[in-house]
Order: sequence, then C-alpha cells, then structure tokens
Amino acid sequence: TRLNLNDTVKYPWFMLEYNVYNPDPLKVDSIKKIKKHLSFIVFGGSWCEDTKYLLPNFYKTVELAGVNPKKITLIGVDHKKDSHDGRSTKYDIKKVPTFILLYNGKEIGRIIESVHHSIEADMLQVYHNAGHF
Repeated sequence: TRLNLNDTVKYPWFMLEYNVYNPDPLKVDSIKKIKKHLSFIVFGGSWCEDTKYLLPNFYKTVELAGVNPKKITLIGVDHKKDSHDGRSTKYDIKKVPTFILLYNGKEIGRIIESVHHSIEADMLQVYHNAGHF
C-alpha cells in the first residue's frame, strides 16, 4: 500500500526519491482538472530500479494533484511479474512499473517501465491520445 511505502527501513528508496522529485506545476494543475475521471492500476516491484524511480514520482504527482487515494490500486509483483492473485495475468503485465490509466473506469493507456518526458507529462499524453481534452 501507499502507507507501507513510508516505511524507510523496508523501502528507503521511496521517500528519498519522493522528496527530491518536483513535478511540473502546470502539468499537475492539468491533472487536477481531470482527476475526477481518472483512476490508476499500478504494478511494481520493490526490487526493480525503474519502480524505485517512477513510483515515488507518480505518487508525488497524483498527491499534489489531489487524486483520491481510493482511485489508485497498487499491486506488487515478484521477479516473474506475478502478483499471485491473478491480476498481473489479467492485465498482461510483462514489465514494471506499469501504470494503467483508466477514464471513468475504462483503460485508456499505459505507461510501461519508463517515461518519454516525465510521469506527469506522459499521463497527460495518454489522456490526450485517448481523445480526451
């Protein structure tokens, strides 16, 4: 859970990256305007370097945008990308982190393993690519 990630003994990487990341305020404001329609399913592994970088950036962004924590489902996976509950298979997870963006409950796109610009810019790009403006 997000609360578990605050455990600096078990997940020392999370708060370190969270505290230094500064998302683009204009992009955060844009996310604020659409947040009521968005929800997220996030797959990650605490062993994964990409997750250690992008997961804190994601949380910093959505928290600054005021996204309701109930609209974010965080799912941990093992080295084989298995969540052990069927969800990693259901969502065909091959790489982590994978951020699945949903608009009114329907998947509109994914950010997988890395970003092109930043997590906030890529989230907005997925939103725009899905035809939402």
